[in-house]
Amino acid sequence: MPNLLPTRDAARPQKNVGLGLILTALGIAVLGVSFPAAAQPGQQKLYAYSSAGDNQWVSDWPPIDSAATVRALFEWYAKTYNVKRMYWRGEQDRMWLQHYRFRREIPLYYEFWTEWLRYLSDEVKTDDLAVAAAHRQGMQIYIFDGLFEHATQGDAGGCGMFPYQCEDKLRQEHPEWCPVDRWGERVCPGPIEFCYPEARKALVARYLRHVTKYGYDGIGFYTYVENYGLRYLDEYGFNEPIVKEFKRRYGVDIRTEAFDKEAWGKLRGEYLTQFLRELHTALTKRGKKLCFTLRGDKPNLPQRWLGLTTDFPGAGRVHHDWETWVKEGLVDELMVWFGSAPEDKQKLAKRIRELAGGKPIEVTIADSSPFDAQWKPFIEEGVALVTVTAPGYGADRFSLEPTSMETLKSHDWKLRAQTLADVAAGKLKTDSATVATLVSDPHVLVRREAIRSLAALTATEQVPLIEAALTDAESS
Repeated sequence: MPNLLPTRDAARPQKNVGLGLILTALGIAVLGVSFPAAAQPGQQKLYAYSSAGDNQWVSDWPPIDSAATVRALFEWYAKTYNVKRMYWRGEQDRMWLQHYRFRREIPLYYEFWTEWLRYLSDEVKTDDLAVAAAHRQGMQIYIFDGLFEHATQGDAGGCGMFPYQCEDKLRQEHPEWCPVDRWGERVCPGPIEFCYPEARKALVARYLRHVTKYGYDGIGFYTYVENYGLRYLDEYGFNEPIVKEFKRRYGVDIRTEAFDKEAWGKLRGEYLTQFLRELHTALTKRGKKLCFTLRGDKPNLPQRWLGLTTDFPGAGRVHHDWETWVKEGLVDELMVWFGSAPEDKQKLAKRIRELAGGKPIEVTIADSSPFDAQWKPFIEEGVALVTVTAPGYGADRFSLEPTSMETLKSHDWKLRAQTLADVAAGKLKTDSATVATLVSDPHVLVRREAIRSLAALTATEQVPLIEAALTDAESS
């Protein structure tokens, strides 16, 4: 999956080594302002983000590679944390499998996508299972996708890979739609330029099809790209329609003369706004919602991928005119994303709410500490925080009930799993023989935690049980 993770508090989503990087960029946060009293789980409106494909790489993330594990994830977050909406990145995998071409020149990723993820998508049907599980638990479920993430030409690297693993067929079949540099020589890896009406139409049709055909309640977009191709902020975006329109407005040829970069970035942003206008109109007719994420410190620019050491966004200078989006009602939700200081997220959230007035535009914030006291004023106003379905984001306990050795016998699989997790963490003391009885538990996540607990207990006498678990019908 795409995006990288440097620290748990930084925004994330990424993959494995490169994946780990991926994961971090994707974390999410909801609105905030300091407040003394702590909010308790279950007393607030909480949403969650699942990075899906990253779960197939990162060993301590919840597995979602079977009917049982997908259903368990949704039951867990619905019943333990009362999560009411899931942002599901898994549909991004299905879109890539249907609309992108993968490169054999990078065997690990090629086989991961064309063998393993295709098997999960087409045969296990993890995305369809997720939609059904969400609705069974009374949750909404949104597709979560990269607005500018259409992968790249082969000469770009990213996320521990080179050449890049794949590229959107739209970029390959319409190379003119790719952002280009001033000299028309280099092509920006990742985005499709929104200045082409035909490109906007093709993307609207794609997103509308996936939202409606597969039963999602909406779609949300993050704006970073996971590659190392951009060398400086204003490198790309000199496509012919942009050059002509800038010349018409300002009498300047941006390819050969000095020009106002802010005005140029805003022009590119106008085409993005037009795309959102067209997509939102199409979604609204079908009762579907549109969510857009903003970085707290620089909301008018795309997000940066945390796999980069630079602070500028890989999508380049594309003005995010969120003020116009709010005024015209072009989005249903603005999510203040990871990767910036809490005070920046708080300030932006307040600005959005003030500008929205009474308009039905939801404001959410992604945060690795969604139950922190600083969010209480927003929680009291009905603002939802967004967590990540992964360790380190505040909502990673299977059960909030107190555990003891007696709870290993609970009828609730979540409480059994949490008891084992507490054993592994050293919070409960027991012998390996007691834990070993859970290796054959009916629930896959309990069996998984039992194996982890045996490892934590260095139960060398139980090695045969651990070896036998390698042939468990549930590969995770």
